[in-house]
Amino acid sequence: METVARLKLAYSKEMPKFLIFVGVCAAGWLLSFAFPPSAEDPATNAGLTQIGIRTLFVFIACVYGWSATSEVWPSMLAFCLLPLTGSIDTAHLLATGFGSDLGFFTIVLLVFIAFLTEIGVPRFIANWMLTRRLLAGHPWRFFFTVLIITWFLSTINTFMAAFLMWSILYGVFEKAGYKKKDKFPTYVFFGIGLSVGVSLSAMPWSMNAIVLHSFLSNYLGVSIDVAKYLAFSIPFSVISIIVYLILCKFVFRVNLQALKNVDMSFIPKEELEVTPERALGLVSLAALILMMILPVFTKNVVFLAGFNAVMDSFGYAGKTLIILGILIIFRLGEKRLFEYDKFSGQLKWGVIGIIWIVVPLGSCLTNPASGIQAFLQSTMIPMVQDLNFFVFVIIITVLVVVVTNFMANMPVCMMFAPIALGMAAANGVAEESVGFLLIVACTIAWMVPSSSPAGILLYMNPEWLKPGDVLRIGIVAMICCVVVALLCYWFILQPLFSGIPPVSERAVLDSALTLVRYI
Repeated sequence: METVARLKLAYSKEMPKFLIFVGVCAAGWLLSFAFPPSAEDPATNAGLTQIGIRTLFVFIACVYGWSATSEVWPSMLAFCLLPLTGSIDTAHLLATGFGSDLGFFTIVLLVFIAFLTEIGVPRFIANWMLTRRLLAGHPWRFFFTVLIITWFLSTINTFMAAFLMWSILYGVFEKAGYKKKDKFPTYVFFGIGLSVGVSLSAMPWSMNAIVLHSFLSNYLGVSIDVAKYLAFSIPFSVISIIVYLILCKFVFRVNLQALKNVDMSFIPKEELEVTPERALGLVSLAALILMMILPVFTKNVVFLAGFNAVMDSFGYAGKTLIILGILIIFRLGEKRLFEYDKFSGQLKWGVIGIIWIVVPLGSCLTNPASGIQAFLQSTMIPMVQDLNFFVFVIIITVLVVVVTNFMANMPVCMMFAPIALGMAAANGVAEESVGFLLIVACTIAWMVPSSSPAGILLYMNPEWLKPGDVLRIGIVAMICCVVVALLCYWFILQPLFSGIPPVSERAVLDSALTLVRYI
């Protein structure tokens, strides 16, 4: 009887969500028959196709499903439905999702983090941070430090940085008496997502920057000026984090008094001792970070070329597996420190499912067969082509940010680049500078999971951060980051290239009237 009661409870809880998910997808299938089957058909309906409409509605259903439940079924249904849209086949779906380096890396990294948590490494780091004189009794200083550390580690690997900081913060919140979904933890966890977002293109070795710098260099036929890019990207990231802290203090009125009043004398001395288990955990963590960053900093060192080639061939998942394989060897007396079966049983498959499906979903949305890119370009080019350059920069930045919050961010940057770079050349402005702005703008993406790794992270921890809070805080943070990006562009990046272009009030007014007439 107890089993039957549990089944009924599960049925009543998840079935309405399941039906809504299926209903959204069914509506997309019915609506798609009003559009041409493929992009090769005569250009009608602004380029949208049956494939595009079906993929778009699967995407909408996934956003709802990931927001409404922490279970894995929305990702499983999406996996079944995407091949039926015609935008991707099952083999490619497996290769870009579960079979990708990121997909497998997520599993082994979560196992590694579970091991570190079991032996107390995050708890040790949290206690050590809380007892530093620089941070003790200064909660806002502590908040800033957490976000900056997350930002820097995320330039190396986003998921590793976020998972590590989460595990540290769990210990901090426990010491301070904060509970799940309290106000301060909510804003800290969103801040971690924001820090991950602005880190994606902060450094030349960051996830987005590697791809988009190569794209921009090939498109313009010039080498990227890394020094000028860093002079723009680093201030943008740091100022965005500072502005978010200002929002938390003066707009959202986050109260950090509980953290300030934490008496660190209650922390047992043994919690600050480096035991053999913790030493091994700290060394393994440092080794993993070193394996990830060393090839980046030594890529031009000739005698390390062979080593770097080997490290690159392993990928993130392979490097983590090396660490886990070595850990299996170690024993403390008769006790094995690392048991893969034990820690793999702690995995949250709802989280992993999102990561596995979000990359191929983003690829489907930008597939030329969907017609979505063609629709956006045919809609937006007439809107911006006659604008004054000052107004154009604002409009194109806003458009990139809006679109990239619903599509994979790197393809969005590539999609808008021809428009933006063409306008820059026509106005005598350095094309490279506008390209840098687009690269940074496409990282302001966290409103839905498919937008970027930051979006995935913000929605994968609903126990501490509700999806509604992501939207509520995210809109305000997004607007502020757009303003920061534009200010950094006009007052830092443009002077480095060719100075700030003159802006006349009449030209701005004419552009505004042109935009209003078009709308």
